[in-house]
Amino acid sequence: MDARIRVAGGDGLRETAELRDWLRRGSGPAGPVRPLPVRPADGEPGGTTEVLEIALGDGGAGAALAGALSQWLRTRHTDVSLEVTTRRGRVTLTAGQSEQARAVPLLAEVLGGDDE
Repeated sequence: MDARIRVAGGDGLRETAELRDWLRRGSGPAGPVRPLPVRPADGEPGGTTEVLEIALGDGGAGAALAGALSQWLRTRHTDVSLEVTTRRGRVTLTAGQSEQARAVPLLAEVLGGDDE
């Protein structure tokens, strides 16, 4: 199963690059992290990447990603949000959210068990 993560708020391009680096340094699942180009809205410049795609395999990769994303959000000082989408559904979480304890269960629900 693949997960797509869209970063919004703050400097989206910088935040996306920092998240990608965070995940590649071993803070997330072992699967590859690929940036995806975003189709620009009318009147906006093209070629930006604010979406990451992560291939989730077996062995707890979904749970590892859920924990890593929750931890990364706790390090953000700006109003950054992550929208995580899989074929199971979509969830949006915001840095500084008063209910950070809900982040991992919400992500785990969308990322699901690694049985697919």
